[in-house]
Amino acid sequence: MVEEIKNYLEKLVKQTPGCRGVCVSSREGIPIFQASNDPQEDGELVRLQAQHLSLMSVVSDQASKMSLGRNKSMVAIFENYQVVNFYSKSVMVTVFGTKDAKTGSLLSLERDLDGVINHVTEVLDLKS
Repeated sequence: MVEEIKNYLEKLVKQTPGCRGVCVSSREGIPIFQASNDPQEDGELVRLQAQHLSLMSVVSDQASKMSLGRNKSMVAIFENYQVVNFYSKSVMVTVFGTKDAKTGSLLSLERDLDGVINHVTEVLDLKS
């Protein structure tokens, strides 16, 4: 099952124009699965994800203080790349895109990743 998920993530990354990679991690930021267009880029994606974890946590906390409820996803666009985060109960998915990627395409990956998110969430909930 692990190899199937990894292959599915790699396929999604390759099929999505401008997508550099996807990291599926626990809410605490511990990587569970990752895939990228270039295996040489895996280490950089983990580093970027770690950097964005604290940033996204602070932004999420501030957003929740506006009494709008818990945020479900977040988009950050930087000079050289984009980051899209999706949140579920136990899992966080981080999608990295090029600066020219269509943000809507990156956001639409949430629908494609639903099965993976649900499976990982079930496994994590069983362990806790």
